[in-house]
Amino acid sequence: MVVKAKNIVFYMSNPLKLNYDESTVLQNTLREYPYFQTGHLLLAKALSNTDSILFAKQLKIAATYANDRIQLLNLINLYEKNNISIKKESETHSFSTWLSLSKSPQKIERSKEKNQRNILNEFILNKKNSSTKFFKASEVANNSLKENEELITPTLAKIYFLQGHYDKAERAYQKLCLRYPKKNSLFAEKIKLIKKVKKE
Repeated sequence: MVVKAKNIVFYMSNPLKLNYDESTVLQNTLREYPYFQTGHLLLAKALSNTDSILFAKQLKIAATYANDRIQLLNLINLYEKNNISIKKESETHSFSTWLSLSKSPQKIERSKEKNQRNILNEFILNKKNSSTKFFKASEVANNSLKENEELITPTLAKIYFLQGHYDKAERAYQKLCLRYPKKNSLFAEKIKLIKKVKKE
């Protein structure tokens, strides 16, 4: 069974009246006429009205056929784009009225305290007062070579020693002595060992 033209016009005007029976008729129609754009939109709305599990799949299909996905979203949610307020079930608009409502420009409310010009002026003033640093690769590379004293651990000090960086290892163990006073004697022995190796 295929949907009749007068029924399509009726459901375009009253999409909230689509129910399960109409969804099965629309599915049959779409099997016969798979490129019927309005049919896909109405089927998505019918499945939305009945909370069908097939709604998500049909919504994706309807989105591919829709000229304007915002209009599809508005049809599914039945809210006015201007106010973003959900319409009551008792309100009925024709499909053409609904389309004209969704296409009207949004009104932007401006704050009384700050308008766009004030915000722009503040930005320009702040930009003039702040000094901008340009990215320099050489500075970043030099900064990456600097040691971070917070990251010094006994393991790092041991690695310095094993790699032959005795001065770095000695400084690391001295910092560790200050950071971990309970292990002071252990680190002092390591410093003596480093000094002994440096003399050789």
